[in-house]
Amino acid sequence: MTFELFDPLSSPIFIFDPDHKVLYCNDACVALFEVPRQKLTSGTPCYDLVTFTDPELFVMPKGEKGKDKATKYREVDFKSVNGKTGSVRIAIRPISQLDAQEKLWICYLQDVSLEANLQKKYNQELEKKERFIIQLQATQEQLIQSSKMATIGEFTASISHELNNPLAVLHSCVEDLSSIVKTEPLNKEIASKFIGMIERSTKKIMNLSQHLKSFSHGPLTDIHLVPTSMFDVIDSAMNFTQHLTTKRTIKVINNVSKDLPKIPMDPSLMEQVAVNMIKNAAEAILEANTNKQIEPLIEINGRYQKDLQKVVISFKDNGPGIPPEARKKLFTPFFTTKPIGKGTGLGLSICQAMAVKHGGSLSLDPSSGLGTTFFLTLPVVEIKEQSANEMTLDLAGKFILVIDDEPLIRDILSRYLTEMGCKISEAESGEQALELIAENPPDLVITDIIMHKMSGVDLAKRIRKTNPKTRISFVSGSLNLVGGKLDRALFDSYLTKPFTKNGLQRAIYEAFNKKA
Repeated sequence: MTFELFDPLSSPIFIFDPDHKVLYCNDACVALFEVPRQKLTSGTPCYDLVTFTDPELFVMPKGEKGKDKATKYREVDFKSVNGKTGSVRIAIRPISQLDAQEKLWICYLQDVSLEANLQKKYNQELEKKERFIIQLQATQEQLIQSSKMATIGEFTASISHELNNPLAVLHSCVEDLSSIVKTEPLNKEIASKFIGMIERSTKKIMNLSQHLKSFSHGPLTDIHLVPTSMFDVIDSAMNFTQHLTTKRTIKVINNVSKDLPKIPMDPSLMEQVAVNMIKNAAEAILEANTNKQIEPLIEINGRYQKDLQKVVISFKDNGPGIPPEARKKLFTPFFTTKPIGKGTGLGLSICQAMAVKHGGSLSLDPSSGLGTTFFLTLPVVEIKEQSANEMTLDLAGKFILVIDDEPLIRDILSRYLTEMGCKISEAESGEQALELIAENPPDLVITDIIMHKMSGVDLAKRIRKTNPKTRISFVSGSLNLVGGKLDRALFDSYLTKPFTKNGLQRAIYEAFNKKA
């Protein structure tokens, strides 16, 4: 056979005999391994000149009557005697000679070193990107939480005002009732009057407490979408910023209709967006309106784009507007138009991130001139709300263990549960609860999170191990009291203090209907 026929081929090949000695190699093969032709064809076995990562590479498969068959292409790494390394696709097939009976084999090679290196670099870059995204998400959550805490700090006076009003009513009711019962019997009309005042005042305090907790806590894992009215979000944000705007005689108008479709959102996150937009507008107006010639105004409007299934909320102020050179950088983290020490440049970038997290956007009206308008666009997606009537659950005979180190809370829970037809047992600590569970496992455990010695979280971990069928409902003032985020696998439902009978009923329903 005339091996020189293979010289013009651009792909590397070499031919070897039964002793794996290279009889021929073309120029492309010499260039690939960077070993001189004389050395490759010197009679040394090919695997001593070039080491391949597959030890079975030169073991030929057998066909009919024991004849050698061609191997399929496989990808291997190599290292030549001169130190050259790389990756190749390689296949070997037997060839026959007309003038000799000796068997020969031809080895076809494809250099894939560049491809392999590019893939390796791509994988490395992909890993770095994934690590960066994880770090970025963690940083973003920290920034959002810091922004929440800073906002609450700024509006402490407003919160105190909102809290003191109902407390003053409650204190007055207690004093008046104490005075009346000492001198005369309490008739139904007077009792109804005071009950109404107490009920309205406690509801205000409960709403404020829930508002602060939902506003300040970080998400458990991801945002929890609840169908929510944007009118309620804006109204709540206006109440939260009332002290700031009233003190500066800034008029805030909520033109958002109550009839707009409800939007699936995390209400606390979206409320933070609204609070930030109102706060930014108020500060911009204050800086511009030094001569008091313009009545400060923030106008919030809403419209439903039915064809696009989106709700657009606009925040418009009559402040100085935003300079053209600042508009492009407005949503860039740490960019601020405020003086040094007056702003971090994180507010708008965080608001935009929260809007995007809800599948929406936050944008600036491109038209320039007096005032500034931002558009918050959110998608309308139907999420079925479960009504109280749908939460049918027969609790008669259900055995429920109530655990709380506060006797009054245990009494209230036990009274509500007894009215629902449940069998009740009480424990004042996690240790006592474990003893009762060992004697008679309950269907459901309702436990406080923060307790002396053993916390509700530690108790839940023990129950999950010893009594996996027992349902667990946490009851506490905050999801964020114990070591940050709670493991959702530890509990089946959550009841927030202060709670109502309906709230307790919902938590029990969720606990018994949660899929394992």
